[in-house]
Amino acid sequence: MKKVINYLYIILLFITSIFFVSAKSNPYPKMEENIFGGEIINCTWYAWQQAKDRMGVELPLWYYVETWYSKAEKAGYSVGKEPKKDSLMVWDYGEGWGGHVSYVVEVEGDTVYYIEGGSPMTEDGINSGYLNMDEMSSFLVGFIYLDQVPTPKKETPTNNKTETTPKPVETPKSSNNYLKELNLSTGIIEFNKDTLEYNIEVPNEVEELTITSIPEDEKSTITGNDTYQLQEGQNKITITVKAENEEVKEYILNVTRQVKVIEEEKENESQDSIKEEPSENNRIKLNKKIIISIIVGTVLFTILIIILALTIHKNHKKK
Repeated sequence: MKKVINYLYIILLFITSIFFVSAKSNPYPKMEENIFGGEIINCTWYAWQQAKDRMGVELPLWYYVETWYSKAEKAGYSVGKEPKKDSLMVWDYGEGWGGHVSYVVEVEGDTVYYIEGGSPMTEDGINSGYLNMDEMSSFLVGFIYLDQVPTPKKETPTNNKTETTPKPVETPKSSNNYLKELNLSTGIIEFNKDTLEYNIEVPNEVEELTITSIPEDEKSTITGNDTYQLQEGQNKITITVKAENEEVKEYILNVTRQVKVIEEEKENESQDSIKEEPSENNRIKLNKKIIISIIVGTVLFTILIIILALTIHKNHKKK
C-alpha cells in the first residue's frame, strides 16, 4: 500500500511539473524511469533548465541526447572538445546504454565539476561530481558552449514568401605572379616568363642600367623597376612580382660589366713595340758577325790548304 501511495505521489508530481514548469518553455519530460525502480529527474530536462536558469538560454528541442552535439553544431552553436564553464557536456556510453548530458559548473585545468539529472544512484536523480578529461575520454562526445549562442533569424513575410538576400559571391584572388615583359636600357635579354635567372654582359662604358618590366596580371605588383649603378664585374639585380593573393616570384639578373683596360697595359704594349726596333738592329749586327766569321774561316781554311800543299810538294822533291 505504501508503494502504491509513493507511485501516486510521483505521478502527481510529474503531472504538476508538466503543467507548471515544462509547459512554459522546457520541451522535455521532467521525470524518467529509474533502472532501480521508481522515477528520477530526466537528464535532458535538467540540463535544459540549467541552461535557462543560469545563462538565460532556451535551447531548441533536439530530442535524443545522443544527437544534441551534432544538432547544436548545425544550429550554429559553438561546440568543441575543450571543457569550459557554463557549457553542456554530452556523453555517449555506446550501443545499449544511450547518451547523457550534464551541466559544467566549473573547470580547473583538466578537471570538470558538473551537475546532472538522470543519476540512478540518487533518490531524485540529481547528482554532482568531478571528472578528469582522461577519465571521460572514452565516452565524451563534446561540449556545447552557452556563452555565445546564435541569434534566431527573423523572417519578414512578403506575399506569404520569405525574402532572403543572396550572399555576395567572393571572387578568388589571382595567383598569377609572372612577368609579361622584361626590358633593359642596354644589353640583350631573351626573356621567357618561365625562366627566372639571366646572365647579361655589358661594356665597361655602361655605368648604369635601367630595368622596365610589365606584369602579366595587372592586379600583381612589381618591385625592382629602377635604374641601377653598375660596378665593374658582377652585379645582381632582383625583380620581385607579388600576385594578388600575396604569392611571390623572383626574376634574377646577373649583370657583368666588363673591366676597364689599365693604362699600364697600354704602356707595356707601346714599350714592347719599341723593343722590337732594337731587335732588328741586333739581327743585322748578328748577320754581319756571321758573314765576317765565314770570311775569316774561309781565308784561314785557304791558307791551311796552301801550307798543306806546299809541305806535300816539298816532301815529294826530297824523295
